[in-house]
Amino acid sequence: MLSKKLILNLCVSSLVFFFVVLLSIFYLDRELVFILKGNIIANNFLKELNYIVLIPPVLFVISPFLIFIILLKYIYTKSYIKLEVVLVLSAMSVLISTSIKSILKFIFSRDNIYMLTHSNSYKFHWFKDEHSWSSFPSGHAVVMISATTLFWYAYPRYRLFYILFNILVMLALLLLSFHFISDLIGSIFFGYWISYFTYCVFSDLVKKKYF
Repeated sequence: MLSKKLILNLCVSSLVFFFVVLLSIFYLDRELVFILKGNIIANNFLKELNYIVLIPPVLFVISPFLIFIILLKYIYTKSYIKLEVVLVLSAMSVLISTSIKSILKFIFSRDNIYMLTHSNSYKFHWFKDEHSWSSFPSGHAVVMISATTLFWYAYPRYRLFYILFNILVMLALLLLSFHFISDLIGSIFFGYWISYFTYCVFSDLVKKKYF
């Protein structure tokens, strides 16, 4: 059952992210795209950044195997450690968030950066199944946030690393023109809460002291 504090936090964060995303859509997205496209320094790093954006898809691919291996080990030994619990929940969050992300992309059906730069189209088409209209939210960013949220609470001493790691991936997505900045901001919201609710659903199966 959701507590009043949790519901309040969800409502407040929803409002904050809603207004920040709106501000980005109207005042930042297009301007930032054209600034970055003309930035020679940014363009020099494109080859290296291509490897960075492969991290979220790799996390998605290995997630089911990770869950299977850890559960198999638990069946055999009847025991588990904190890291295994966090890995399983994080992997589940990645799989769940990827599925929800696909639904959200269909709902919003937003033009991607290619459509802006080549057709000057910059809008939401709503409920359209088309690759060019699948910019919001960013699947890469949702996966990254989902994968690191539980680690954020379970291993707080490494929070600076989680922040820098996510910033690096999102910076790559911006410089490579994968997404608008509002796509990434919205993805932070969706990724965090999907991961948090995944933990809430399965919290009775793990020791509360782990988080």
